[in-house]
Amino acid sequence: MNVVVQGTHVELTSLLKDFVHEKIDDALRPFGEMKDDPALKVDVELEANKGHHRKGEDVFRAEATLSVRGTVLRVEAFSDDMYNAITQMKHKLTREIRSWREKRITVARDGARSATALHADDNVSEEPFDDWIDEDGETV
Repeated sequence: MNVVVQGTHVELTSLLKDFVHEKIDDALRPFGEMKDDPALKVDVELEANKGHHRKGEDVFRAEATLSVRGTVLRVEAFSDDMYNAITQMKHKLTREIRSWREKRITVARDGARSATALHADDNVSEEPFDDWIDEDGETV
């Protein structure tokens, strides 16, 4: 797993980076052993908006972009506290990953069901060698 953390108007301390890595690791738990795949890439951007539309209050934004198997999942969260924004981002990312996995599983199951239904419609005998035996029981 490749996690890139960058910040805009935020000082990226080692404590903050460790917190992000911990939360991303938790969010990727549904992947199982695939989360250690080096092709899995997560870009995290942390931003502090000074003087946001809430009358000069600081608003923190945490955004994660996950690239996996040709699919891009993107989530973002806003909060008055950077750590809360990161935690909310983790929860949203976990939901997106589970939704993506469920869609993939459903498509695979539906494909298997349609293949089974297609095979059931064929006039194929149950016994593979019935065509080789004549009425007298002799092999052809």
